[in-house]
Formats: sequence, structure tokens, C-alpha cells
Amino acid sequence: MDWWHDALELWTKAFGIEWTLVEWPHNAPDVPRFGWCNRDETWLLRLDDGRAIRFPNWDASEEVRCALAWTLRQLAHEQRFGGGRPVGQAYAGCRDMTFAELTAVVAGVDGRGEPRDWGPLAQKKFPGYLIAIEWTAKHANSERQVAEDADIARHVIEAMFGHGWTEFDANGPCLLVFLAEDDLAGIECDGDEPACAGDQSFVKLLAIAEQLAAAVRAEAFVDAKVWVSMPVVSPHMVFSALASLQLTARMGDRHNRTHGVFGEDPALYLLSVAGAAQWKVLQAMLTARAVQPLRDWPDGWRELTEAMIKANLNASEAARSLYVHRNTLLARIERLCEASGFDVRRGEDAIALYLAARFMPQQVAST
Repeated sequence: MDWWHDALELWTKAFGIEWTLVEWPHNAPDVPRFGWCNRDETWLLRLDDGRAIRFPNWDASEEVRCALAWTLRQLAHEQRFGGGRPVGQAYAGCRDMTFAELTAVVAGVDGRGEPRDWGPLAQKKFPGYLIAIEWTAKHANSERQVAEDADIARHVIEAMFGHGWTEFDANGPCLLVFLAEDDLAGIECDGDEPACAGDQSFVKLLAIAEQLAAAVRAEAFVDAKVWVSMPVVSPHMVFSALASLQLTARMGDRHNRTHGVFGEDPALYLLSVAGAAQWKVLQAMLTARAVQPLRDWPDGWRELTEAMIKANLNASEAARSLYVHRNTLLARIERLCEASGFDVRRGEDAIALYLAARFMPQQVAST
């Protein structure tokens, strides 16, 4: 049963009127949600983009219609935020944590695993995912602008997710959403494969995060980013999931990403927890066997290493991904081996060079 059904039934019984749920006419005026439209002497109350409530033979005053719209609008706000201040407050607390503190929460060794009252979130169907849509406000001091951007983001979410999502109150330019895995299965996205199973849910989450971030950027003209938490299997995992959500956002910000799903890139986490001292030791290890110093290694060695890793050490596949002839790639591999002492055709050497290649651009100590 829809969230508005009981309230509407009480209203219509009190006034002795009938109602039906219909599709919003394509040629009707573009009134806002919970706005009224008179079509063929019949009042329509808009529920969302695609649906409306039709009231045949109801000639109510404007005051009465406004009162009904106000009632449903307040119920929608309550349903949207799910009474979710505990969830939003917990996420705000995660934003104030250091990287190490977030790690401890996700690992379950922080001592904060006591049961909490998560309100209506505890009644949701699990497993599911927490999703954060964050953006840089165009006018930092304009609450109205933030609210308008948030409405645009909600419109985009509804267009992608339909009605199977719940928003929880989050302060500032951020929307915090819970999406059940059952509802995820019904979402269509670009390039989606039929009959998803196993890790296909993870692949789908990546595609959804990317498309959602791009759509919010395009519609609201804001620098939007989308992050997805670890799977929330039960209410006992909510706080860990919120920490994993912020951990994903923190790693994405450090590496200039616009979207990310927890678990997408474990190597990125290892690089994020390593600081300047660890980088110096890694650099010393790399140069211990090298004929030439790191700065004199052949140009493009990082791209070459990443291509070999992604191609499962298959030189032919790596050559295709780099748009070079296989013999050209093999010659570059030999030059890198001569300079560094590492052969990317060997698994252990490739992993060492890959970590160095990923770490070198940031060289940022964890906070």
C-alpha cells in the first residue's frame, strides 16, 4: 500500500467523494508535485512525474484543495526522510572522523558496535545499500540554492530508481538514500545485461553510480559525486555501512573520482592508508635492484604496468589496449626491465610496479 493511501481515504470519506489513481496526462500543464490541475472540469492532484489522483465530481474550494495537498506534502516529506535523523546524524559524525577512525568502524574494532535505534530504516527490506549524492554548492551561503539543487537531484533519482528508495535527512549539499537489493534488480541502466547474478549486482551498482553522478551534474550544473556503501545485510550493520560510505567518498576525493562503490578498488585503499614514510620505503625498495634511479625509468612505464595488470599479464591484450604493436610493447618491457630490474611479465614484479604506479601520482599521507 502506498504511503499516501490511508490519509487520502480519510479525507475522501470525510467529504463523501471518490478518487482514482491515474497517469499524469502528457499534455497537461507542468505543475509541481502536489499541485492541482483542472482537466475537463475534473481536478487532478499530481503525485509525481507519472501519477496523479483524479477527483471526479468534486467542486471543492481552493482552501480545501490546498489543505489536502499540504497534508500529502507533509506525509511525503516524512516518508522521504524516513524519520531518518539518526541516520543523517550518524553520517555527519562519520564525516568528522579521520581515515583511521573510519577504518576502525568498518573493521568493527572501534567499540561502537552497540545496538542503535535507526528508526524506519530498521524496517526496510535487507540487504540493501546506502548511497550518498554530494555536490559543491554554487552559492555556499544560499540555503535556497542547496534546496533547489537537492530537488533536482531527487528528480534524477526518481527517474532512475522509480519509487523503491528512501531518503534520510542529511545536512548541506548531500542526499542520503537507502536502496534495497530487490529494488536494484528492477533498475535499468545503460549497457545493462539481462539476468544479472552474483557479482553482476556490483557491476550494476558501478554503472548506476556513474550515470547518477553524470545526470545530476548535467541537470543541476553542479559538481556532483555519488558514493555507494558496503552491502547492509541487517540493521546491525548500518553504522559500519555509513562509515564505509564516507571511506569510499574520502578515497574518491583524494584521487579525483566522481563516483565509487565500496570494494571497487582495494588497491586504492592500501595506497590511501600508506603515508609519506611508507612511500619513501617503497621507493627505496624499488630502486634497490634498479640500474637507473626511478626518475630515469622509461616514459610511460606506469601506463605499461597498468595495461599488463588489466590484461592478466597477456602482452598481446596489453598491446591492443595501448594501441601499439606487440613487438613494440615487448621492446618497451625489455627497456623497463633493464632500467628497473623488474619484469612486468612476472606476477610479483608486476604487482610491485603496479602499486608504485598507483601511489606515485598522489604521495599523500593519510590523516
